[in-house]
Amino acid sequence: MSTSVVRDIPYTASRTERNCYDLHMPGGDGDCPLIIYFYGGSLKKGKKDKNALAPRAAEHGMAVAIADYRLFPKAKYPDFINDAADAVAAIIRDIGKYTDRISKIYVGGHSAGAYLCMMLCFDRHYLAERGVDRSQIAGWLLLSGQPTKHFSVAESEGLDPRVCIIDDTAALYHIRSGEGEPLLIATSDRDMTCRREQNLLLAATLRHFEYSSPIHFVDLEGATHSGMVKPDKQGNIPLMPHILNFINQT
Repeated sequence: MSTSVVRDIPYTASRTERNCYDLHMPGGDGDCPLIIYFYGGSLKKGKKDKNALAPRAAEHGMAVAIADYRLFPKAKYPDFINDAADAVAAIIRDIGKYTDRISKIYVGGHSAGAYLCMMLCFDRHYLAERGVDRSQIAGWLLLSGQPTKHFSVAESEGLDPRVCIIDDTAALYHIRSGEGEPLLIATSDRDMTCRREQNLLLAATLRHFEYSSPIHFVDLEGATHSGMVKPDKQGNIPLMPHILNFINQT
């Protein structure tokens, strides 16, 4: 499928660097879902135009708005979470300026990007302060994120990055009973050390709090942490069928 890209759309005027997103669109003129997507990179690296999942998702009929955000060490907690919140708010508000084809909107990310999404999903003040109507979000794609204190946040506080802490910088800390949006939680048997177990804990905690919306848990076999969102030797992205299935079911 042919695709197109609108590059470097600002989501905030408060600064002039790492403040833009690219909008990947599928070909044709029919309606399509939009994923607002944040890449991984330990909160220390990454660029929107170096990501493999966004253009591949457009080839599969999905629009993807992929945003840059500020990084350690220049940025400090919670700068990058605020950037993600600003991006989500601006994209939802302004997407009609660039296309009238969007049928529903998802927010997702991989690794550090999933950590940002988890914080926006469960610490509800970030989007509430920006006036985001949560009913406009059809679901969340939490792809191998860290639901405990992110290791780079721990490291910035002088802690051993291997520590497992649940404080107010951790998504798990903010889970409460009540309504929410459908979730896709993904991990792998070859994920980072402890990452699979932490995502199992995330799913169990949501069940413990009787999370009211569907939770789709994907446990891949054989995919590495980064490999789950990159083309394999056959050119396929391991998580892509599960993303498509989640969107079709919600």
